[in-house]
This record gives sequence, C-alpha cells and structure tokens, in this order.
Amino acid sequence: MNRRERLVTKRNVSILLDQLGSTPETVARSLQRAGVHGDPFLGAHCPIARYLHAVVGVEPGVGKVKIGLCRATINAPHWWWPMSVALPLPVRLFVLAFDRGQFPDLFWRQPAAPSPLPRLPVSTSWPVRPEGPAERRPGPGRT
Repeated sequence: MNRRERLVTKRNVSILLDQLGSTPETVARSLQRAGVHGDPFLGAHCPIARYLHAVVGVEPGVGKVKIGLCRATINAPHWWWPMSVALPLPVRLFVLAFDRGQFPDLFWRQPAAPSPLPRLPVSTSWPVRPEGPAERRPGPGRT
C-alpha cells in the first residue's frame, strides 16, 4: 500500500466514522441497523472496530482494527506503520458509554442474569448432637 492509498483509506475511515451519527445514541442505532455487536473494554472487539473491519477490512492494505478512547488504529498486514484516525466526538462518547454498560443490545455476549439462590430454611439454633462432641478418628500410627 503506497502513501496515496494510505491517505485515501484514512480519509474513507474518517468519513465512515462521521456518518455513524451526531450523538452516541445515533451511533448505537447505526451500528444496530448494521447488525454489529461487540465486547466492552476490548479495542479489537468493540462494535466500532468490527464495523470498520467489515467495511474496510476487505482492502488488501488493511489488517486488524483497534479502537481506543480517541483513535482508531488500523494495522497493515505487512511492514507498514499502523494508520491512526481520530474518532469524532459522538463516536468517542459512544465508546465510553458502551464500555460503561450502556447499549446492551450491542453486546456480543449478553451478560448472564444471576441465577436466584434457593431459599434455605433459616434456623436460629444450631443443631445439637445427642451423642455429644464428634469422636476423634485415630490418626496415623494411632490405634
């Protein structure tokens, strides 16, 4: 990938990010309409990273996409330096909100609901053994 192709790719990624929406909520709706899911706190598995990889990842000079708090990093498959694209403010706010648990419809793995614990009878007195204290078992070498 030559310098011109890299500049075009960076520009296209920037346009794609701008078109996602003007608020974190519209960014979430755009990703949901596109059928994208992701995992919080994992830059390569963020819904934004998955979206970008699905759209521009087919280009030969594009490898893994990672999302940070302020930038998208696009690794090239060979010896090229990674490309870095600034995230627009609505996308940044979406990433923060998503990592804090908002937009659960976009979670790749839905958090498991805690299973209710069975109710056990509560007793105010401890069971008393009629035979007294527990007998000691003979240890090794004792009879």
